[in-house]
Amino acid sequence: MARLAEGMAFGHSTPISAAVLTRDGQIVADAPNSPSLAVVRGWIEGWRAAGRPSRGDYTPVLVPVDGPDGSGWDLRLTR
Repeated sequence: MARLAEGMAFGHSTPISAAVLTRDGQIVADAPNSPSLAVVRGWIEGWRAAGRPSRGDYTPVLVPVDGPDGSGWDLRLTR
């Protein structure tokens, strides 16, 4: 999550990159070749491949993770 002038946005970040998907469907990233932009685009393609399910189709769970980019959280969705 990131706070933009327009409000909160969902996204992905690393220590060197960031990308978010705004409420109006725009993708904002730190650079055209951003690693985080590639991740967000992958999420969108996965959503499209799944038939564009809505929020209500999923149960969310936050899972703590430690990885090469540091500690944080992964959002896991189940249908």
